Amino acid sequence: AIAEFYPEILDPNFNSKKKGGDDSEKPIAELLSYASSYTTEQLLARLSKAQIQNVNSQESIKQLNAQARWSTNKLLQLRMRIDMLSSERERLVALDQEERQKVMYKYKHVEKFRRQQSPLWNSLHPTTDYEMNIEELENALRQ
Repeated sequence: AIAEFYPEILDPNFNSKKKGGDDSEKPIAELLSYASSYTTEQLLARLSKAQIQNVNSQESIKQLNAQARWSTNKLLQLRMRIDMLSSERERLVALDQEERQKVMYKYKHVEKFRRQQSPLWNSLHPTTDYEMNIEELENALRQ
């Protein structure tokens, strides 16, 4: 958009410090062919303050600036959301690991584990009960 308003700044021999009008004898089409070799920042550096104000007052430039500000704000919000979600994820991973440790400890220390899935194994390897029931003790002593 800058090149359309001020094509003379595209001339490689352009000097922004030089006073006077348009001294370039090159046609506008030839000057516009140089546009791809300059970045927007380089073009802005070649403009005077009055030219920059004139460019910024254009409606299309105002709209582009507003879109750029909106995009920058949206990007900032998304980065903050990503940071928040990553910290939430780290917290949940830590809680999950803690819960897994509790479950593993619980299943490691199960008392009187028997193979309940195999009745044959249970019948071949009965568990011995080391505790005595007092009622059974009296009957056993009487016999």
